[in-house]
Amino acid sequence: MARLDMRKGTIIGKLGGMVGARWKETDYVRTLVTPTNPNTTAQQGVRTVFGTLIAWGKRIKVTVLDAHILPRPRNMTSLNAFIKFNKLMIKSGVYALEDTKISSGSLPGIEDLTAVAASGANTVTVNWTGGQTGVALPTDPVVIVCYNKTQDTFAVKDDATRVAGEAVVPLANEVNDVIHVFLFLEQGTSVTSDTQYATDVSE
Repeated sequence: MARLDMRKGTIIGKLGGMVGARWKETDYVRTLVTPTNPNTTAQQGVRTVFGTLIAWGKRIKVTVLDAHILPRPRNMTSLNAFIKFNKLMIKSGVYALEDTKISSGSLPGIEDLTAVAASGANTVTVNWTGGQTGVALPTDPVVIVCYNKTQDTFAVKDDATRVAGEAVVPLANEVNDVIHVFLFLEQGTSVTSDTQYATDVSE
């Protein structure tokens, strides 16, 4: 119900097909617009991608996002920063796990990234070439996230360096499990590289 102030000549609230309100000391009346939710295919895609990223981000928040997003995001959580990294995927409405960005930065990445799973040892061995160009340092820490999509489990290893060229990540896996490997590098507390991805490394 609208509130009428006869002294000031103002209307606050709904009156028929009109709405009265006040903004920055100015009274105004506008046409009542009822929001619609057509739930189009494109909207469904955006919601699905957003929901999937939120769920994935929550799982890796403590061990990956909180610990390794650099520089530390101001006025937003690490989860919000993760969502921001993936805004183009959300906008497209098409989710692709291999395109997920866990980090985003200007630090040079590595080269020749490969990974091999060993079901008997329950490990994923990740190899790379240092890619020591520009501001890259041999001591830059490497952060590796291995995700076993088949078993819906993941493991994180962050104690290797750029110069090492190899890291063995403990991760339970069986023959034909679908495993995804994400890798990025850090330098100090202010810069990180973009996320790099190794293709399916199932045994």
